[in-house]
Amino acid sequence: MRNNFHGVWVAVVTPNVHGDVDNVLNNMMDKFKRSGIQGIFVLGTTGEGFLLTPKERKFYGERFVEIARDHGLDVMIHISHDHPAVVLELAEHAASLRPSAVVVTAPAHFRLDLHEVVNYFVTIAKAVDIPILLYDIPSVTGNPLTPHVLNEIFTSTNNIAGIKVSHVDVSMWEYLFYFAEKHKIALLVGVDTFCLAALTQGASGIVSGPANVFPELYVRLIRSVLERDIKQAQKCQQLINKLCNIVHHGVPLAFIKESVRILGYEVGPVRAPLRELSQQEKDVLHEEIITIAKDVAAICGTKEVRV
Repeated sequence: MRNNFHGVWVAVVTPNVHGDVDNVLNNMMDKFKRSGIQGIFVLGTTGEGFLLTPKERKFYGERFVEIARDHGLDVMIHISHDHPAVVLELAEHAASLRPSAVVVTAPAHFRLDLHEVVNYFVTIAKAVDIPILLYDIPSVTGNPLTPHVLNEIFTSTNNIAGIKVSHVDVSMWEYLFYFAEKHKIALLVGVDTFCLAALTQGASGIVSGPANVFPELYVRLIRSVLERDIKQAQKCQQLINKLCNIVHHGVPLAFIKESVRILGYEVGPVRAPLRELSQQEKDVLHEEIITIAKDVAAICGTKEVRV
């Protein structure tokens, strides 16, 4: 299936504010549009999707799609849930919004055999008439998308547009490059420290949580790869690695949300059971974000990064 799922996709944080959610989202989308990203990936792990009720997920899906579309940004909606009926409910609602795609992982509680996992994805794919991205994150689901699983899924579906891959299994990545080329689908890297390696081998884009903080850095990385400026690309990847360390790779997630707040975007606190940062953690983070902001401005050619 031909696709246009390329470039940078920010795995965007979901606001948790009292009052005008649309105002917060408009400010965020302004920032993302200026940075040059392709679109946003909503209600995933960074977006606290699993900490929202189905009703809340539908509400935020609607607001993200409308406001992102107003800014010329594409949207992928994450619809995963452990209950298949809820996934189908979320999939049908998301499809009605006409996003670029819906994204789904395997269920995470039970270990599924080949027939179970294939039937799960095929059922979802046949329930909607828009592109679907498979999301392979075996460290969370315990149900990896193996070559056999992928081949069985693609035999029975025609709307799988790509795969988001959040692992660094090199042998599996080698197979995925072959598989993506064979089926003309997108291959999106979901491990920030692996971006350059994946892009130079044929990945079509990036989905990143830390990109909420400095999306322009990820855009510069992809442009450097496309321009075959490997030295510049290496500098971008090194700075991305530094950013990931500063935000603790999003664990706790409050490191990413607080970094966004430091840059002037009030997105509110994380949701329970996630914790807020201590004052000491906030103070250290503030200093580190100010420092790396200067490096990002220098490598991206921007005059100023607001802090």
